[in-house]
Amino acid sequence: MNPTAIHYDSAESAVNVTWEDGHVSKYFTMYLRGWCACAACQGHFATEYRYIKNDGPALEDAVPIGAYGVNFHWSDGHDSGIFTFRELRAMCPCDECKGHAVARQVSRGSRSTHKD
Repeated sequence: MNPTAIHYDSAESAVNVTWEDGHVSKYFTMYLRGWCACAACQGHFATEYRYIKNDGPALEDAVPIGAYGVNFHWSDGHDSGIFTFRELRAMCPCDECKGHAVARQVSRGSRSTHKD
């Protein structure tokens, strides 16, 4: 699933992504920063501060990475995290998508081959 548009709404501090199926995902900037997969944001460097408050760095740019993802650039100079489109869609925080994520987890659990 690929996005057809990515738009930053500075008034809401949110990135709106419109997907091929017409779904629109809204990601508040601190939500995105909190999900950044880079080592610094995930706490692998003691000198880095992981932003979790609403007064963290501002989003400055969203740069496409090939045909598979996007890289966000922040006002504090951070720009090393890449979000694949698959990951971005999977982390959509809307109620509809949260329901699909739970259904996928339950479905995976029901196919478990674990034996006691």
